[in-house]
Amino acid sequence: MLLPLRRLHGLLRRSLSTAASRPSWAMIYRISTADESARGASLSLAPPPLASHLSIPRHAFGLEPFPDNTERDPVNFFSSGAPDPKQGASSPRPPSTDRNFINVFGSGVLAASGDGLLLFGTYRNRANAWRMFEHQPPTPVPFEVLDQVYARSFYDPMRVARFVCNPVTGEMVRLPDFDGTENAFSAATGLLTQADGGGRGPPKRYAAAQLSVVDGGQRFLLRRLSSETGEWDELVLPSPLPPGRRMHVNHEVLDYGDRLWWVDVSWGAVCVDPFSDRPELCPVELPGDIILPDQQGEEEMWQLVKHRRMGVSDGRLRFVEVCQQDPFRINSFTLDDQSGRWILEHQVSWRTIFFAAKTTPSIAAIGPLSVDSLYLTVPMDKGFCISADLRRKSLIESMELAHDQQDKEIPGCSLHNTTSDPHRDSEMPLLRLSAAVSGGLRRSFSTTAASHPPWSMMTRLVSADPGAQSAYVRLAQPPRASDLCVPMQLVKTAPLPGPGSNLAQHVVGEVCAASGDGLLFLLYSDLRFVKHGAREHWAEAFARRRIGRYDLTRFPDITRFVLNPLTRQLSRLPDIACNPAAKMVYGRYMGLLTQADRGHGPPDRFAIAVPEEGNLNLMLRFLSEKDEWENVVVSPSPCQPPSSARQMVINQETLSFGGRLWFVDVTWGVASADPFSDPPELSFTELPRGSVLPDGAQHSKGVPWNHAPARFRRVGVSEGRLRYVEVSRKEPFVLSSFVLDNECTGWTLEHRVALSKLWADGGYQWLPLKEGRTPQVGLLDPLNSSVVYLMVNEHLVVVDMNMKEVIGPSLYTGTSDSIPCVLPPWLGSSRIPSAGLPKLTDASL
Repeated sequence: MLLPLRRLHGLLRRSLSTAASRPSWAMIYRISTADESARGASLSLAPPPLASHLSIPRHAFGLEPFPDNTERDPVNFFSSGAPDPKQGASSPRPPSTDRNFINVFGSGVLAASGDGLLLFGTYRNRANAWRMFEHQPPTPVPFEVLDQVYARSFYDPMRVARFVCNPVTGEMVRLPDFDGTENAFSAATGLLTQADGGGRGPPKRYAAAQLSVVDGGQRFLLRRLSSETGEWDELVLPSPLPPGRRMHVNHEVLDYGDRLWWVDVSWGAVCVDPFSDRPELCPVELPGDIILPDQQGEEEMWQLVKHRRMGVSDGRLRFVEVCQQDPFRINSFTLDDQSGRWILEHQVSWRTIFFAAKTTPSIAAIGPLSVDSLYLTVPMDKGFCISADLRRKSLIESMELAHDQQDKEIPGCSLHNTTSDPHRDSEMPLLRLSAAVSGGLRRSFSTTAASHPPWSMMTRLVSADPGAQSAYVRLAQPPRASDLCVPMQLVKTAPLPGPGSNLAQHVVGEVCAASGDGLLFLLYSDLRFVKHGAREHWAEAFARRRIGRYDLTRFPDITRFVLNPLTRQLSRLPDIACNPAAKMVYGRYMGLLTQADRGHGPPDRFAIAVPEEGNLNLMLRFLSEKDEWENVVVSPSPCQPPSSARQMVINQETLSFGGRLWFVDVTWGVASADPFSDPPELSFTELPRGSVLPDGAQHSKGVPWNHAPARFRRVGVSEGRLRYVEVSRKEPFVLSSFVLDNECTGWTLEHRVALSKLWADGGYQWLPLKEGRTPQVGLLDPLNSSVVYLMVNEHLVVVDMNMKEVIGPSLYTGTSDSIPCVLPPWLGSSRIPSAGLPKLTDASL
């Protein structure tokens, strides 16, 4: 009997509906939910580290109703709390005479195939509500939790149904029941697919298989079902484990190498081909020093699985362990298919990635598309999930757990009620949405116009990778930050200090500016750090933090690049000649401006420029057509600053707008010039009336960086206009937005919102505000002038000033800053105009 995938009540509803915006893989929240009123199943897809959720319609459970002889209808636990405590917890009686029984049902995701199909199960039976829930309202729970409370709560056999589901099309099919073994609902079950001829493409058949221990661990019972037969069969197979060792599986079953893998994180894994006529269990032990010599108990195993995971990444089987002792070292291994041995691929301290580490993180998932990506959950404050790059030893992004996940150690996993063992966690099965399922989904980080976001938030502090051969760009949809790195070999560095030196190297990279059409200006500095006791350790652990004292007896080597973030084409600019007797030219506030002969489209030339510090009458510029740096005198315009006695201090990134570069002093105003002109003419516009701060406020010496005026004010380009946004530093934290008129002479108030009133209802992760903390302005949305990104208690909060509401998720970002970068459709096929040294890298994402 062939079991095809059939449609069940329409297509799935998805929050991400188009192929262009759908993530290429998802972290599926293991506990799915039932919807009484839904007509069909629904899947809410979200890009990691956000969790995706599967919901099942009530009528899709397909379970026969229980006979009901009670005096009243049984209670559906999705809509009712526990029974009245006044009734007491008397000795259980048969359901036909007890009024305190309820019908319990729910569902959970069990596994995912390598091409994106899901295996999920549903359960239903009758339970003593008082005994099971002990005054707490029932909630959905995974099967293994039901197993724990089964003995004390349930009177009817647990009725289980299993389904195979295509989460993108909504097609699903119920598998036949086990013959007489429906009470075996907690054994780990996996799903494997095959295409015609054993190759790639849409699956033509699938197999579901369950493995359980029998005869005291001496043998295994393999139950398997093929879609071509439509029947379950059972085989008893000898155990391949060492004598006396018993398999304990509390890890999802993996699909890898045309086999299903059952994992014991204390010892290793066993795998089998469920399609084979003569299946044989094959063992694969963990690395020798990772195997725990003694058999672990159930309690120890549930703790261990939080910090050990096996998964498939970039077509290879991988195992990751997080050591539970400080400094919480992360070890990542790859299985060599030829020798069957594990090879250590990454070893990095958790403190190197996350400087605030105080406790051991839990592993949420191994990224299936990148061998370097790892997703962890951190039990700090309300808890948050982060993604880390093990190769670069850096944090990619962080997100605070949702409100319904705040009391769980792993997002979407352990349950905070008396029905569950508090040490048991429901892992997140990985769902890779491959072409076989989704009809040719493109990877999130590709160069096609349809797949990259229309703009990105480029993180300001970036790194140089000693092992990289080309520039690396990780694009993400805002409000998530995008990141990049360049090969260390392209950064100009001086010889490393000797082992006896009191100096250490510190290479710092920064995204300084973005042109209006998406090119980025990068600056890398090779600094020397003066060691001082324990500071040497901190400097190595936190390469992005400037800790200790720098050696100022030498000019640091500085390398400047222009980068196309879509093609990864990288151009290194010539060095700026430095006179040892003169002030060093750093260039953090240099701006990047492009020109196209046709007025729009791919640029034909670019300029980089900045006024001399403290002197607006002299400009340092680089023109791509001249291929050299030069100092030019700036011609004053009739709109020169009214008070020449005041010194302008540039204190935010320089903007590209209207064919000019705009240099910003957030305490006073904006100066602009066309760097392509000879000579450039400088114009100045003060900030809106009432926003100009007294002379001297621009100098931030002695002011903590998080209290500087630039943290609460920002000028940006949005919807083709120059705009200024500020937030007051006292309650009710008024957020104001102004737009510059077309003559560039004055500002008009567009929006004014009292933030304290906006989130007065509470319930937000960043509330209450920490003592001394106030909302800060992050950046302006370049495509929507009503949207501002704020930093609140180290969270990125998106506010729509027109709607007067918080929109989108709030992400935990720590203290990282970003700048907006618009990515026009033609950027992925354009080249950087001739500049400086030859194009150093050309690669496609």
